[in-house]
Amino acid sequence: GTPPVSASIAWNGDGLQCCLVVQDAEGGKGRVSLMGRDLKEEAVSEDEAGIGPSVAMTPDGGLLATTQRVGGTHQVIFFEPNALRHYEFALPKDRAGSSVRRLAWNVDGSMLGVVYGTGGG
Repeated sequence: GTPPVSASIAWNGDGLQCCLVVQDAEGGKGRVSLMGRDLKEEAVSEDEAGIGPSVAMTPDGGLLATTQRVGGTHQVIFFEPNALRHYEFALPKDRAGSSVRRLAWNVDGSMLGVVYGTGGG
């Protein structure tokens, strides 16, 4: 059968572009896809281990953020609109089982909020 897949989506401020983070549940790899309003892919990143599931796009569509687990580190990673990875930063080490619950940009895209913790909420 078809391998299980999970996906998260975020839209830019005017609703003309969205980004999708798709994870292959079996292989542990994920990728970022940028699409227009018609949901045709405009750009796709390389497959990388540990990507997602949280995703947020700046209101102007100029930058998108998702997360990645690398070894014992959980980091926030950024992509340009052409799906090229731009940079990243590691989150502070926390208790075992911690994960990013949500990412959200402020109204002008100058700050990114990260909800980070353990548990189901």
